[in-house]
Amino acid sequence: MVGSSVYWVAIMLLLKELTGSGAVMGTVEMLALLPAFLLGPLAGTVVDSLDRRRIIVAADAVCGVAMVLLALPGLARFAGPEPWRVAGVAVDVSSLEIEVWMVITATLCVSVAYALFRPAVDASVPDMVPASKLKRINALFQSNFYLTYLIGTSMAGVLYGVAGAAFLILANGISYLVSAGLELFLWIPRHHEPGGAAGARAWISRTGEGLSYVWAHRGLRGMILSFMCTNALFPPMVLSLPFFVEDDLGLPPSYFGFVLAAYLLGGIVGFLGFGMLKLTGKQNAVVFHGTFFACGFLVATVAFTSWVPGIFVLFALVSVNVAIINLMAQTIVQTVVPSAMRGRVFGTMNAVTTGLMPVSYALSGLLLDAIDQDARLIFLGVAAFCLVIACYLVADRPVRDLVTTWSAR
Repeated sequence: MVGSSVYWVAIMLLLKELTGSGAVMGTVEMLALLPAFLLGPLAGTVVDSLDRRRIIVAADAVCGVAMVLLALPGLARFAGPEPWRVAGVAVDVSSLEIEVWMVITATLCVSVAYALFRPAVDASVPDMVPASKLKRINALFQSNFYLTYLIGTSMAGVLYGVAGAAFLILANGISYLVSAGLELFLWIPRHHEPGGAAGARAWISRTGEGLSYVWAHRGLRGMILSFMCTNALFPPMVLSLPFFVEDDLGLPPSYFGFVLAAYLLGGIVGFLGFGMLKLTGKQNAVVFHGTFFACGFLVATVAFTSWVPGIFVLFALVSVNVAIINLMAQTIVQTVVPSAMRGRVFGTMNAVTTGLMPVSYALSGLLLDAIDQDARLIFLGVAAFCLVIACYLVADRPVRDLVTTWSAR
């Protein structure tokens, strides 16, 4: 995971160095999200129809090969001045370098593989651990993601300057291949129907079954949509933060990174803290609804705060609550959805989340410009939306029943 976070920072720096174009960088970011959005439900069908362990191994192997192949042109200059002979033809490999089309191709390969990898992992965890330990395992996994992202992004700039993009990409590729090798020893119970789906019509039918299952389950549908909307509030916060730090608080740009670090640390605390707690069904229900209200009030407080240490604390506390929301949503789906349907549900969740993010970024940027970069007004809007979601969840009986059903297991 550290390798992946270092890789994405290195790729952004490399694209800036190669093109100097924000449009190219934005296009690559969009392409990284596109496969999960377009293929999410179908990827879930694949996960529910085939051996999940093989999908996980194959996905990491594809990512590893794509990364190694992307790194090779950047490493070719170390091969020496003598041309290589390929099929009897002299090739001057020392002149090779990583190009934009190579980055785009590798990004698409990794993104397609990840569109399969993520639902395969999320769907497999409940089959590998007891239900009583599911929340704790999810908490450890998610906190590890936040921690490695924090470490990776903080190291990436320095490593890029010292080693260069090619070596960082190669290291990421090797880490993927090592991970694929270790995953060969995983034991995941078989769950799919004998023979799986066969033929395009059968695949489409099973994908439709997954979408119908989510839509027909009112509690699950409401919870997932609320969860997606809450995560879609992250882009306006991120886009507004530099203006808030520099223009409102009058701080140097480095404080933007400090606030993000506080947010990541808060997420780690939220995942680990709530993951270790053993609560009753009623307490779980109170926490589930309370975190949405807490997010709204905390973000609103940020809008009226100028004390810098308080800003750090507030963003950390927001992240604590977002972490709890994410952990509960993931664990609820893993617990109440049957194993044979779980991949399709997670594939649909990933598709909706991924589809909302670029839309949220685009609309947030337009809104931010329309209100003269008034970050505090954005924070108040985000807070109001959080409180609307919180009120909906409290008022919606199927969602309350879903949380109660999960808590009772």
